[in-house]
Amino acid sequence: MENNLSRDVFLYLLSVIALAFIAVSFGSLIFQIINIYLPDVLSYAPVSASYDAIRWSIAVLLIVFPVYIWIMNFLRKDTEIIPEKKNLKIRRWLLNFTLFISAIVIVGDVIGLIYNFLRGELILNFFMKVIVIFIIAIVIFIYYLKILRSPEIKNFTTSVLPKITAVIIFIGVVAGLFVAGLPKSQRLIRFDEKRISDLSFIQSQLSEYWRKNEKLPDVFDDLKDGGLNIPADPQTGAPYGYKKLSNLKYEICANFQTSNKDNKIQKRVAPAFYYETYNWNHEQGIVCFERSVNPGDYKPVASEQ
Repeated sequence: MENNLSRDVFLYLLSVIALAFIAVSFGSLIFQIINIYLPDVLSYAPVSASYDAIRWSIAVLLIVFPVYIWIMNFLRKDTEIIPEKKNLKIRRWLLNFTLFISAIVIVGDVIGLIYNFLRGELILNFFMKVIVIFIIAIVIFIYYLKILRSPEIKNFTTSVLPKITAVIIFIGVVAGLFVAGLPKSQRLIRFDEKRISDLSFIQSQLSEYWRKNEKLPDVFDDLKDGGLNIPADPQTGAPYGYKKLSNLKYEICANFQTSNKDNKIQKRVAPAFYYETYNWNHEQGIVCFERSVNPGDYKPVASEQ
């Protein structure tokens, strides 16, 4: 038994770290889902940050939660084989240490929630997040206090509660994937975001071309005369569409794989410094955006005499 003491200490400490990651990640996952479906127009964080936080939380839960389950099952079975371990002081000390760390994490989360509430966060958002933290805290403390106090290793709390928790976390992960999108669809969205970025860059270069030449190029190749590398479609490598409509107006086109008109990111009212002058909303398929050059933007300012 003494030979395995260092191993057990390592596993209990690893379970403490894993539990902290699980509690924080699951709480963050639910918080971000709440932020997306109950958006606050005063939030300075773009909705894309919530989607990224959901994906990060899912990644943590998919790796860390199975490791935590394996560690706790291993320690439980080891205690059943060697019952004397249940009364070891180091084991009880480590279990209490787990509760101590959990309490610190939960108190920190509650402090953050109250701070945001005092800053004017939506009341419904605040109470829903408090309920989530309350449930996480209750599950953790019931489970570990039962392990510490119950003479029986197997009981409802230590055998059934973890299974219920696993189901809840699984449902949370599935809900997170539903909200944030599956990897395949997200890749298509990222391709479309790159297309919009390319079109925005092309638009700026067309304006610069007009400033220097007081006319728009007849074809894209005219832009390359200055050594400019015009981006192409990131997925197919095909050139973007361009058509000169007049000396001041033109169209730039791209073949999009998704539609962003129903995207929650577009619906969120952003703060002033996130404001974009041009609308890049698009349906799936080939979409052309009509743009124009404002000559007044490029008139030189007369010097004072």
